[in-house]
Amino acid sequence: MTKILSEFIIPFLSLIISLLALYFSSKKEKFSLTVDILTKENSEWLVDRASNDDPDVYFFEKYRFFVTLVITNNSSLPITITEFSINEKLVFNSFSLINNNYQVTVKNNWEEVFPGISGYGTGKTIGISIKEGSLLLPPITIKPYESAVGTIGFHYDTSIIGNNTLHIKTSRGIKHIPLNIWKKYISKEKNDYIPIDISELL
Repeated sequence: MTKILSEFIIPFLSLIISLLALYFSSKKEKFSLTVDILTKENSEWLVDRASNDDPDVYFFEKYRFFVTLVITNNSSLPITITEFSINEKLVFNSFSLINNNYQVTVKNNWEEVFPGISGYGTGKTIGISIKEGSLLLPPITIKPYESAVGTIGFHYDTSIIGNNTLHIKTSRGIKHIPLNIWKKYISKEKNDYIPIDISELL
């Protein structure tokens, strides 16, 4: 009985324990990200363009979209985020340039009081102020079981209102999450800002 125990049962139990240890170890090392969207309302903005002296670097594209995320690494290994994209077309990566402030005048001060008669009213604006260090600008390395919090932004010329997909490209895989945008804010600001003719730069 002792011989059977030492030659068969104990090695078998050791094998089972080793396999279980390997299973739980690989499970901990498996690529796993949790993404939480903190932005209360996903909306795209056609922003104010009020400056000839300091225009947005992407002035020739109408829309901006910003979203704040919490990204948690549920793995026992570190992970590096290299790129964000929407529908694999709009990209936010290490080459993206974002201004500190964006504003949309949803209601301007100069409004029509009576037909043909205008006067000053109460204006309304919405905006975002991006503080230093608050962007999730790739590359971003997240340690095991830790999180990264920040804002990402996109610029584009054709509305993406509706159902979209956010792709998060990492060193260990790609995370896909649904991203629905159902609201649009269009600037009411009227100014003499004239975008540069891109053909002149080519």
